[in-house]
Amino acid sequence: MASSDDGSFDQGSREPDEGEGDSKDELGGDDRAHRGWVPPEKRVWRHPSETGPWLAEPPYGAGSAHTRPAGRRTAWATSLVGAGAVAALVTGGLMLASHSRPGPAPGPPNVASPPASVTRSIVRLDVASSSSNSYGCGVVVASGGLIATNATLLANAQWIIATTSTGRREVAKVVAVDPASDVGLVRIATTLPVARFVDWSDVQPGADAVEMAVSSSSPGTVMTVWSSGTIASAGDAVESGPGTGMVSVVASVPTGDNPDGAVLMEPDGAVLGVLDKSGVPAAGSGSVFLPGEFLMQVARELMSDGGHIEHGWLGIHGANPSPTQPEGALVVAVDRSSASDDHLQRGDVIEAIDGVRVRSMADLRSRLYLLAPGTWVDLRVDRHRTVRTVGLWLGSSA
Repeated sequence: MASSDDGSFDQGSREPDEGEGDSKDELGGDDRAHRGWVPPEKRVWRHPSETGPWLAEPPYGAGSAHTRPAGRRTAWATSLVGAGAVAALVTGGLMLASHSRPGPAPGPPNVASPPASVTRSIVRLDVASSSSNSYGCGVVVASGGLIATNATLLANAQWIIATTSTGRREVAKVVAVDPASDVGLVRIATTLPVARFVDWSDVQPGADAVEMAVSSSSPGTVMTVWSSGTIASAGDAVESGPGTGMVSVVASVPTGDNPDGAVLMEPDGAVLGVLDKSGVPAAGSGSVFLPGEFLMQVARELMSDGGHIEHGWLGIHGANPSPTQPEGALVVAVDRSSASDDHLQRGDVIEAIDGVRVRSMADLRSRLYLLAPGTWVDLRVDRHRTVRTVGLWLGSSA
């Protein structure tokens, strides 16, 4: 996949931790800190006897900013990771537990939450419109507090409050929305670490996944739920709703009732996708997620193109191949005035673009959506069981 790198979207860069400071000053130099214990007044988590629900935080701008011990002295849900237990309902934000303090009660086996560094790149979004309040999740896609989420979550928003993993709350501003891909972009003032993303071509059905979901089961109460899941499919189209026809990652996750928002991750915390509540899977059942890499790349294009995307165009009509054909995108018809004329034929199966395999027509469409007009692409094409490489310049979708 061809894309320019302007340096502002470095996924691997080390962003300053929110509230990062001198560990000795923050921990008071107490030797117990080296064993993982932090005094209650210095912790960003509390036992239920010490605090109320997440939403009981002071309003943003009213002394609600929290600090956390520097580096990795605080372990995220250590008892959950070490004991392999999750599905903990967290009412005090994204639960933090020290090594020497008991964590939440054990949950089902084989369920674990990712490392602490992951959750610093995830925020909860509270969105108010003239008619309702809604909740969702966002992931940090670039430096400068840029957070990607669903465009539908941001529709008609009058104000948005972002809550970070430390409980810090602040106003988020809409930067851009792209209804065609159902990707929206907001910005906060706080700098947070950029998330790591997984390309959906690397996601395998049957692989383990971890979901962090937020759920407003009753008015004024928002819970954070960690649960394990299994990848059902990667590459199928969103069947209906915003983003119809775009690629999806579908997962089976035991979150019970439909959550308000969720982020799907690999066990090591790399982001697989963000929940598309209105999305319907093409086949079977499960929750539909916008792929993390797609979300990040669309957000990048929105930033570089002034909030709009003009994507590349092959000029074909396509479908998914039959079970007897190779995996990829089947060419059903070719627009004779397009870039594909004299290059592609009816019956061709496009198996890869720029060396990245294509699993479906939705997969190809989403890859092209991330490429600008005038981009040169190399397509691996199966034509009557003979594989060849076809190179061409993409046309414009305008």
